[in-house]
Amino acid sequence: KSQHSSSPPALGLVETAGGVTSPAPSGTLQCDLLRPLRLPCILVGDPRLGGISATISAYESLLLRGYDVDLILFMEPPQGGDGRPQPSLGNADAVREHLSKAVHRLGGSTQVVSLPGCAPPPPNDTSASEGRLDPLVSEWLHRTGDEWQAVLRSLTEQHTARHTQLRDLASRAASTIWWPFTQHAALGEGAVQTIDSRCGEHWQVLGSGPGAPSAAGDRLDSLYDGASSWWTQAAPAELQPEVARSVAYAAGRYMHVMFPQNAHLPGVEAAARLLGTVGRGWASRVFFSDDGSTAVEVALKMAMRLFLKGKGLPEEAEGVQVPELQVLGLQNAYHGDTLGAMDCVAPSVFNSRRLQAPWYRGRGLFLHPPYLGLVRGSWKVVSPPAWLDPSSSGTAPLPSWESLGQVLSASRDGSELTEVYRHHIRSELDQHAASSGGAQLGAAIIEPLLQGAGGMMLVDPQFQRALVQVCRERGIPVIFDEVMTGLFRLGAMSAAHLLRTTPDIACYAKLMTAGVVPMAATLTTPQVFDAFQGSSKLQALLHGHSYTAYPVGCAATVTAMDMLTSPETNPNLCTPYTPASSSSGRQQGRAARQSPCCRAQDASGSSAAACTGPCGLLLPLWDQDLVLELSHHRLVSRVVALGTVLAAELDVVVQEQQPAPAGSSQAAAPQPKYNAGGALAVEIVRRLRNLHGVYARPLGSVVYLMVPPTTDVATCRRLQAALAQVLDDVASGQGGVAGDEEGVVV
Repeated sequence: KSQHSSSPPALGLVETAGGVTSPAPSGTLQCDLLRPLRLPCILVGDPRLGGISATISAYESLLLRGYDVDLILFMEPPQGGDGRPQPSLGNADAVREHLSKAVHRLGGSTQVVSLPGCAPPPPNDTSASEGRLDPLVSEWLHRTGDEWQAVLRSLTEQHTARHTQLRDLASRAASTIWWPFTQHAALGEGAVQTIDSRCGEHWQVLGSGPGAPSAAGDRLDSLYDGASSWWTQAAPAELQPEVARSVAYAAGRYMHVMFPQNAHLPGVEAAARLLGTVGRGWASRVFFSDDGSTAVEVALKMAMRLFLKGKGLPEEAEGVQVPELQVLGLQNAYHGDTLGAMDCVAPSVFNSRRLQAPWYRGRGLFLHPPYLGLVRGSWKVVSPPAWLDPSSSGTAPLPSWESLGQVLSASRDGSELTEVYRHHIRSELDQHAASSGGAQLGAAIIEPLLQGAGGMMLVDPQFQRALVQVCRERGIPVIFDEVMTGLFRLGAMSAAHLLRTTPDIACYAKLMTAGVVPMAATLTTPQVFDAFQGSSKLQALLHGHSYTAYPVGCAATVTAMDMLTSPETNPNLCTPYTPASSSSGRQQGRAARQSPCCRAQDASGSSAAACTGPCGLLLPLWDQDLVLELSHHRLVSRVVALGTVLAAELDVVVQEQQPAPAGSSQAAAPQPKYNAGGALAVEIVRRLRNLHGVYARPLGSVVYLMVPPTTDVATCRRLQAALAQVLDDVASGQGGVAGDEEGVVV
């Protein structure tokens, strides 16, 4: 706790029972049980035979979990019965020598101190019962007083150094680091959040959150990561050490090895996990890359080769003119920040030719899709594009749906609206072919269901299904960019599962490594792979990265996939109890604690037929009654609650009055109306952070919360309650809105 400047220095000790990895009464190892506090450690070394190994093992167990070990303290053997000192084995010197060679310095240095031991109390000593120290302890304390004072000074100095380092991080970062998606010129006082550590879904940060003191740096607070650290996090606190162990094992065994024509266990197992889950039933090959954007780049290469093969156009044949190839995509899409990924989307703030990407050409046809949202309790098409708007297109009135289940239902496949979608897509492709000057659409790329960076926009699944169908008719390979949507982010192993269709190529990243290291994978059908077969290496896929399939990333992928797909580690999996298949007491106990199944209730409050066995979906994470209430809030124009994502778009139209000239009797002139949703979103996330300890970032006028797929339902309820409270406070005018800032882009 923070102390008054007039208070003397104080030191609090939390003593464990047993060793670093001794279990607590719950069975959890003590080093894991205390990890949320991340207290600096004093490790009591073992001076006995074998103690060097035991001490270093305990030290590395703490280091692996992110502890700072300030001191390793050895108590040498006490004097024997004859009064002579027992021989020291030199364990302290050996450990000190071992640590002196360490290159790792981020956690500060570790002091190794050896003190003479204290003899046990004499037989029949009554000092303890009389509330006194026995004479031997008193003598030992007197004899070692100087050494203890040196230990206390060292601990105080290390605490001060750690405190100073944390306080200085913000200014050091502001003067040296170029942050992504940040306007540095607009950074004000206190704009930089200093993070000390992470444990599960929480950050430990300096001076932020409910009740934080005015002097930043006086204390550490817990801040919930409500953006899932840019949509990457999968591991709860109790499984974070498992991910760290897998990474450490791979680094210790392999460090890094180059990948072409080589095989290592983490790479092969990671490919097997991906093909057996997100790729099951359609994919046969995995290409590893560095991140989502590079996964998209290689997917575009693959798709266009397949397209050319399908058209009978050899790549390098003499006299054969290869047509210009373009992409088919959707407005508001985002596929990454590398050059090719930026060029395969419509113009946006991310690829603006004037401000961001002067080389941008936008080589493709980008359709305006219909978006759905939960509006006043019903799922509706929100702001329909002109071609679908009944008021301008002459089409029939647009339907609405009572539940998300109805939106995703196969019963819509033969609907009139689905046919309107197919007709529109075919018409747009025909017009493009007639006006493109010979350019052909060589690939289609979409973010299935949800466009994340575009504002958490839910595309009508029937439109995307119709798009895939038309592409199949015309031989256009289909890429699903599941970098954000895959691996249970939307409540299913893949968004393709919810769309009830499969791609030719799909890209995965983010959750793939549980959020510990960057890694991506591009999965393909056999036909895509075969398009690169030939007699010359020039026909191969000449693409790769220095760290392709690096063992550390692959090991993290294996652990993440196992963690996400096992009911033992992901309690949100829909695994309804059935007496015929659940025979163990452990299964029965778990089934009794969870909801019946993923279809128990949807956002309309209606129930659907229950699953009879594991279905591969997550149980509902967001309280559906609260979701419905949110959709009725007067500041909210639409809501999307899907899997681990809860998003609300703010729609507040403001008309300010221009002050009348001094001395004039005329009324003030009305000014143009504008949507203040962006400024409101900034204010809401600010209040979530400062008043409720929830870190969030707006997407323009959209406020969203995102949790790991393993998050407990109670946490989601708390997040919903915090968002509702902030919205109510803002709507009632409490505190006002600070300025007219733009919403953070991502």
